[in-house]
Amino acid sequence: MSIRKWDPFREMAEMRDRIARMFNDFFRETPRVGATEAIEYLPLTDIEETENDLVIKMEIPGLKKEDINIEATENSISVEGTFKEEKEEVKEKTILRERSVRSYKRGFTLPVPVKPQEAKTSLEDGVLTINLPKAEKAKKVKVAIE
Repeated sequence: MSIRKWDPFREMAEMRDRIARMFNDFFRETPRVGATEAIEYLPLTDIEETENDLVIKMEIPGLKKEDINIEATENSISVEGTFKEEKEEVKEKTILRERSVRSYKRGFTLPVPVKPQEAKTSLEDGVLTINLPKAEKAKKVKVAIE
């Protein structure tokens, strides 16, 4: 057992992570056969910061670009979409049908200001990629004392 210096901020971060895992586990309960409650779908998302951009990647398999709505401001982004049921003729008795219309909405506060009007997006193999160029930082000016 190693001895490490007590860091109250690390302990608060660990507690926050444990509480977040507890809530995620509670609300992501596996549905049972016959369950009538709708389970909210939250696409897995990665947000990376490069030198010039924020890159957001979101897993949304089965969604078409027409079914996705993206809204961005200088400091936030919102992505919503609707999965639609595939039309198929069922000839046998259906025991459970979970594929139907469902929607999601994810919103994020961005860590740096961006230029939403210059955003570039792509949808490939079920992964939505959004590139948001960072806004230019305010230039520092040296102020002389008179």
